[in-house]
Amino acid sequence: MDSKADPRYVVFDCETTGLDPAKDGILTIGAVAVRGGEICLDDEFDAILSDWRMTSAVLVHGITQAEAARGETEGQAVNKFLDYVGDAVLVGHHVGFDQKIVAHAARRLGRDLPNPALDTMRIALALEECGAFEGREIRGFDLDSLGALFDVEPHDRHTASGDAFITAQIFIRLERMARKTGITLANLIERDDEEREAR
Repeated sequence: MDSKADPRYVVFDCETTGLDPAKDGILTIGAVAVRGGEICLDDEFDAILSDWRMTSAVLVHGITQAEAARGETEGQAVNKFLDYVGDAVLVGHHVGFDQKIVAHAARRLGRDLPNPALDTMRIALALEECGAFEGREIRGFDLDSLGALFDVEPHDRHTASGDAFITAQIFIRLERMARKTGITLANLIERDDEEREAR
């Protein structure tokens, strides 16, 4: 994890053609940076990929053929995303899946994704375990439930950029709570096991 006092976190989300990182492809990538407990609106990333097939997953995410036709190839989008991420700490909700699917795409380009990652659900579970949510009603630990807990408006839900922005808002609130309760985020870091083995 970045040892600086003010690390750069990249909160990201991928919409994909399916749930198998080895076989399925990325439809869209959305990301926004968080630094010093604030969302950096001038430090964001958004990409639509053109190389996909019309599947039920694509229809769910509402991507039109015209949008995809103007999109980038996997190589273009993933290379740009890796450059954008740099050495930041990745953040996501169920981040392991997004981490793996980007890592698979990166390997196809001869690159890797060695960045540490934080899962907002794992942070929330750690907070719940230490009693940080006592007196507050928690419906669950999915993105919608955490959004409701923190009064985060679910704007553009189920789009990569929309979910990344929602997750960023939740992450900021969780990070503040973790600081108050003495939970060290570095202890909750995750890495892509396949990526670690490949290195």
